[in-house]
Amino acid sequence: MPLPPDDAPQLDPGRQAAMRELLEYAVASESRRASRARLPIAAGVGAVVALAGGTAAAIVLTQEPVTDTSLVHCLARAELDAAGNYPGTAVAATSAKGGPVSVEDARAACGQAWQHGILDPAAEIGAQLPDPDPSRRAAVPAELAVCVMSDGSAAVVPGTAAVCGELGLAVQLEQP
Repeated sequence: MPLPPDDAPQLDPGRQAAMRELLEYAVASESRRASRARLPIAAGVGAVVALAGGTAAAIVLTQEPVTDTSLVHCLARAELDAAGNYPGTAVAATSAKGGPVSVEDARAACGQAWQHGILDPAAEIGAQLPDPDPSRRAAVPAELAVCVMSDGSAAVVPGTAAVCGELGLAVQLEQP
């Protein structure tokens, strides 16, 4: 990444420290794996087909609430590797005082990443992403599903809620 020009605005040390703290928090929370009971909400008709002499595969969808709203994972496509890595980026917000702010609308946050051309469905996992450019305009997928990662954070994936089950993730349980 090129260095900013000498006349570029500089972050004050307090802001830099707050950003570092947020980044460290995000890395630490990503490594924690919470085990939670999952609530089954739908299943396929595999048993009926098996009784009829055929075979079928079923994807069981579960619902869970998003419990960590400090970070949203924006996936460029429906893919997770064995370590939980994905093509895309993570989005976090900070307050004017530098502390983390809850990301309440994960779909909108990732929609902006799509709109500004940050997410590329053809990118490899771990590939460097383009710098954000608010003037850039790219297409946002028509459907974005909100899934729940094992750490309780939201993951926004192109597709319907079924994509969550395909990735082994829960579907976001909407809070009343």
